[in-house]
Amino acid sequence: MNTEKIALRSCPVCGGKRAEILITMRYAVLENFPLPAASDIVCCNACGMVYADTSGTQADYDRYYADLAGYAAENSIGSGIKDAARQEQSADWLASRISAKNARIVDIGCARGGLLAALAQRGFSSLAGIDPLAQCITHLKASGFSAWQGNLNCLPADCGRDFDFIILSHVLEHVVDVHGTFVSLRKLLSPGGKVYLEVPDAACYHNGSENLPPFHALSFEHINHFDLPRLTMLGALHGFGVSEVICKNIGIGNAFEQSFAVGVLFAHGERHTLASPLSKECNATLRKAIAGYVSESQRLLNAQTEILSATIKNRPVAVWGMGVDVQRQMAHPVWKDANIVAVVDRDPRKQGKAFPWEGGGKRLIIQPPEEGLRSLPANTLVVITAIHYADEIKSELAAINANLPFLELRKKPSVAI
Repeated sequence: MNTEKIALRSCPVCGGKRAEILITMRYAVLENFPLPAASDIVCCNACGMVYADTSGTQADYDRYYADLAGYAAENSIGSGIKDAARQEQSADWLASRISAKNARIVDIGCARGGLLAALAQRGFSSLAGIDPLAQCITHLKASGFSAWQGNLNCLPADCGRDFDFIILSHVLEHVVDVHGTFVSLRKLLSPGGKVYLEVPDAACYHNGSENLPPFHALSFEHINHFDLPRLTMLGALHGFGVSEVICKNIGIGNAFEQSFAVGVLFAHGERHTLASPLSKECNATLRKAIAGYVSESQRLLNAQTEILSATIKNRPVAVWGMGVDVQRQMAHPVWKDANIVAVVDRDPRKQGKAFPWEGGGKRLIIQPPEEGLRSLPANTLVVITAIHYADEIKSELAAINANLPFLELRKKPSVAI
């Protein structure tokens, strides 16, 4: 595409408005879905930051995370069981950089507190969490942590101040008002305190593309695509200097799933009105990396849809899972004429919601798997869309209706007919 536009949303780093469109992402969304069904992925002309030029407000994203995102579940990514290896790795690194075991530490956007639990196991005693989800706060308090419901744009009034160490692990990529985040961090931080920010490293998206679905890194949940230069520039704009940097190659859940991340340990000093501008060459690096990732994702998508086209044609189809990847996938024309007879999901918050399937002119209601899959025609193909839970779903499917064939919608669809 590569056309220029005046962005709806200012660049989250430098505030620029002129940007180049790298690709437009489209989604087949649930009825009354709080986020837009399409947004441009753009590159800022001024600083080279790549971000989603979404029309959604922070309130829209807050509603999505409260109502539909799966971060409160015990086995969710980001909460503990599926993410234990990452939490342990992070806790080891952080523990060696926090000198006092009684340092006041707060993890913002902590979900169920997997990282806090790992730090507690390493002897830290003054641990707290802030998260927008009431279920997470209940779990944190039951686990013995101080916890408050809220977010960076609406800090809890009673959470206190003067934290010695603030953690934002895989949070900043989800936030519309990035600059407001740094204002909040300064309010919470003690003199001489430090902030640890960890985000997916957008410069490395292409390194893991062969192990994940096409365009997985450009999820509608991830609206800011940072690399190290853009992240440090953002910190400098708010008076945060870099103390240390870590680059990670982490596995999440199953062994084939890899994620590349960059973490920066910031210390607050004199506030700078302007950060040092990036060089012209540095401005171009992130755009080049994302453009390469888009090209590789398109190649993988073409191969995937070739298999899908031959597999779902002229037969009833049941879709198991209504997560981010399938909503992106089902916006593709290959699904237009699919005969979808059922949509099921294990998440009770999605059950009962309507999925207006434009391709078949249907208004499908998401059901629990036991109900939706019980009485389907024998030749119904169950499309398993989950990335992190496919093995569990296959076991459940065998228990519910072992005669139904299935297709795993991963990078390279695996069919059992």
